[in-house]
Amino acid sequence: MRSDASDPQRAWAFRPASPLPGVPGGPLSGLTFSVKDLFGVPGWPLRASTRAPVPDPGQSVLVRRLLELGASATGKTHLHEIA
Repeated sequence: MRSDASDPQRAWAFRPASPLPGVPGGPLSGLTFSVKDLFGVPGWPLRASTRAPVPDPGQSVLVRRLLELGASATGKTHLHEIA
């Protein structure tokens, strides 16, 4: 998790030290995307911007597909509690 100094707007719910890379050579290679904190990403926390227990939905089909197409995930963004 990066420090608040690198996120003055506090937009990130989770931001790893390096992006989750997409499949090399895909049509979206070189592009990045952020994930709303309601979508499951393996190895990343799922909080839905709440302190309440959140069931793990497993890996998001959307996130998986974007990674398969070559885009890289940069982190998870905050949202209104439980959206």
